[in-house]
Amino acid sequence: MKRAGAKGIGAANKKKRAAEREQSAKLFSPAIFEDAAKAKAKAEYGGATPFPHVVLRGACISESLLKTFTAAIQGMQADLKDSDTFKRYEGPALQDIDGAPNLGPVAALRDSLYSPEFRALVSDITGCGALSEKVDCVSGIYNEGCHLLPHDAALPSSRRVAFLVPLFDPEDPFTPEDGGSLELYPPAGQKGGVRTLLPEWNSVVLFEVQRGASVHAISEVLSEDKTVLFLSGWFHAAAPLA
Repeated sequence: MKRAGAKGIGAANKKKRAAEREQSAKLFSPAIFEDAAKAKAKAEYGGATPFPHVVLRGACISESLLKTFTAAIQGMQADLKDSDTFKRYEGPALQDIDGAPNLGPVAALRDSLYSPEFRALVSDITGCGALSEKVDCVSGIYNEGCHLLPHDAALPSSRRVAFLVPLFDPEDPFTPEDGGSLELYPPAGQKGGVRTLLPEWNSVVLFEVQRGASVHAISEVLSEDKTVLFLSGWFHAAAPLA
């Protein structure tokens, strides 16, 4: 039998990756791409305080998201990191999990987040301009005592929009008494209180990244028996900022 040349193998791999990207985009609910949903999200983002943000609820096909959560909890290696600014179990950077056993559903969610379709949606909602396909995404597991102190995560300067996807047991939702909330702080000198967003199942939080003006934190988890896995990352500008 005739062997396939390197060019043929490369073309086959490109075709496979294209098919995988197309499939991964299907993890999102079609509803979030509808014009009315986009207009609503855009209005909420622009009018939010203390700085632009929006919560996309019902973002994914719930069954697919549950598979992602199960795969992550069962297959992800995470080490406790305790510093002056945070305490959490750090999992792998999601750009490094291709080929990792049992993490296929997690990679599929990552690919969905960075798919052309979702990046275009984020650009439309936030007005941030074209976004790069660069993957910049980390995973962190928070249980009792874990937290992340206020910071802006604005470096490198190409970061335009941050996202946060909370994964946890949907049968045991978080309450205000449990902690683990995303906290958004007003910029220095600006009046207003801290906005607190509880982890919500099947949601994606988007918020603006701006040096000194997008300060955020994860409040300490107070529950003795609840755990949340945050997939968090950034969308980068497609071209260098002037």
